[in-house]
Amino acid sequence: MPLFYEMVYNTFAFKYGIEINGDETHTYMFTLRCYKGINHIECIPKHPSFKALINDEWIEMDKDDLEEKVLVFKSFGDGVHFLTGGLDVEEAYNVSFDLVEVDIVSEITGYPSKTSVFINKDQLDFVFVAETYDKKIQR
Repeated sequence: MPLFYEMVYNTFAFKYGIEINGDETHTYMFTLRCYKGINHIECIPKHPSFKALINDEWIEMDKDDLEEKVLVFKSFGDGVHFLTGGLDVEEAYNVSFDLVEVDIVSEITGYPSKTSVFINKDQLDFVFVAETYDKKIQR
């Protein structure tokens, strides 16, 4: 089991007294085709407006921009350095984890409308969303 799954998702599952399946849990750093029916973490902006890094440009967003949309957590990072691609030793000193990478996702369909958006971690609250494909326990 990946470390993120073990540390984060199992902690949430224990906190809420539920069992979760690894194959029904969003994998760290991956964009999904659809987020319906899969355990994930949503990010809730703490303030009515916030800055977001989109395509290397900081833009001002507000909660109205997210009407019928949610922010789904993907990873922590800095929007510049991508650890999966490898880094030179000198570059490693410049890496920070001050930003949260999110996908902007339709509340209705679960499909992402914008991927790889970065927001300062201090501007967000994190909420675990437990979902399942198991028709016997869906409401």
